[in-house]
This record gives sequence, C-alpha cells and structure tokens, in this order.
Amino acid sequence: MERNPLDVDVLVVGLGAWGSATLAELALRGVRAWGIDQFSPPHAMGSHHGQGRVIRMASPEGEFYTPMMARAYELWRRNEQLSGMELLTEVGGVYIAPPEDEIVAGALASYASADIPHDVLTPQEAAERFPWVRVEPDEVLVFEAGTGRLHPERSIVAHLAIAKEHGAHVQTNTTMLDWQPVEGGYLVSTTQGEFRAKKLILTLGSWAARHLKIKVPLVVERQVFAVYQLPAGAPQPTMFCFPAAEAECMYGLPEEGNRFKVALHHGGELGEVEDIDTEVRPRDRELIEKYVAERLPILTEPPVDL
Repeated sequence: MERNPLDVDVLVVGLGAWGSATLAELALRGVRAWGIDQFSPPHAMGSHHGQGRVIRMASPEGEFYTPMMARAYELWRRNEQLSGMELLTEVGGVYIAPPEDEIVAGALASYASADIPHDVLTPQEAAERFPWVRVEPDEVLVFEAGTGRLHPERSIVAHLAIAKEHGAHVQTNTTMLDWQPVEGGYLVSTTQGEFRAKKLILTLGSWAARHLKIKVPLVVERQVFAVYQLPAGAPQPTMFCFPAAEAECMYGLPEEGNRFKVALHHGGELGEVEDIDTEVRPRDRELIEKYVAERLPILTEPPVDL
C-alpha cells in the first residue's frame, strides 16, 4: 500500500465538486497536495451527481457573493483551457417574482454592486420574449444573459486530471475514520492506514457534520428533481427561478439532450445521509407537476426521469 509522505503540505478529504476543485487549485499553485475520497468520484452518492448545476452573477442571498462569482467565471474558463473540456455553458437565466420579493430584489441589489448586463421586463414584455414561462400580473422578470450550466461530473474529472497533471496525488476508495491535530500538522486515520499533512481540508459534503468537530448548523436535506423532454421545435428555455410556497423557490435548468430539469430549492426532509429516502414518492411528483402546469406551458408531457 502506498503511503502519504509525512511532509505533504495539504491533505484534501472528499473529492467531489469542492474537493476536486480545491485539489486542482492547490496543485496549480505548486502546493504538494494529496486527495482522498471514500468512493471513486464522480459517483452517484454525492450532491454533484447529475448533468447540471446553476452558475450566475445574481446573488439574492447577499451581494457580497457577486465579486466571488466574477472570479469563479474566470477560473472556470481557465480550467476549460487547461482540461480541454467544456465545463460551463451559458444558457441565460430569468428571475420571476413581485418586485419586493427577494428573488428579484436580491438579484437587482447584487447587480447594483457591479456592472452586470441585465433586463427588467413587465409581464407583457416577458410573454413576448419568453413565451415558455408564465409571469403573473403582479410580477416582473429579470433576465441575466450570462447565467450558465456547470457540468458537475465532467468538472470533477477535469479538476482531478488538472490536479494530477500538476503533481497532486489522488487516492480513491479510502474512507476517513478520524483526524486529530498533532505537532506540525494533522494525523488522519483511514481505512487505508494513517496519513499526515501540515494542513487538512475537509470537503465532505453530506458527511461534513459528523467529522468537522465544531458546532455549525449543517444538515442533510432531501432534494427531488424531475427531468422533462422538451417538445420538438419548442422555444429554448433558460434557467428560471420563481417563488414556491413549499420551498425557497422553484427553479429549472436546461440540460444536454434537449432536456429540462425542474426542482424545488430547499423545503425537503432533513436526516442522516445513509437514512434519507432516495425513492421518489407520488407527493414529490405531484408537487413538481403542479408548478409545471401553472408556470411552464412549454412542458406538456410527464417527466421522463425522477
């Protein structure tokens, strides 16, 4: 069994979306880094599973994210050049809500802190420009052309390839059992023996709460999405986000193969990662289909995947 050298600068535990990108960045900066994962990423056990994730400049959660997002776009484009893979596809995005709602007000506030092109449309203007989505009379539509789809599984492959090309070591099927600070760094116990590093980075996703050893309000939340096949000749939709009574919002994202993902953002059940039910229930489907019927006249057939 190959062992980690005792003078490794950084050990990254968990090589999903965050961990693989962290390992690649460390390697590009010349840091002697080692990454381990309990599975062999990409895989279906993490939150990175699937075809697409949203990237956007609008940050209703807080305008302090906006400069971070500008830097993120730069790094994604850089990593595309380094890997030779398309990782970020711009698809455009619309935010639909009453003007005072956080979905719209927060997006506009984040735009105000930077020079980000966007349009604000009335329901009548929105119906002409975006006929695939329904905007209520008391709402406005905000359009951001640069909103994109990240390819999560492909990105992990690219990031790990970049990391290894620039000197990082990747070891999969290695589960962390415990870690503790020791003189000069950290000692990490795993199913493949003990590892030592000067710095330790834990990017554990759903397993973070049980390993961080600090009190932070982390929870694992069940999330369900549906995938629809777009009808032939239909208008091409963008990413969308609008209010939902049962969740923070309803959102959708165009995927490869003329498919469209639709889901509720938050509002799911909380639990332990191994115990959360992964089966789609009739209520899950009914709730998504209710919003699709109300808001997305373009989707007339049942979902092809849940």
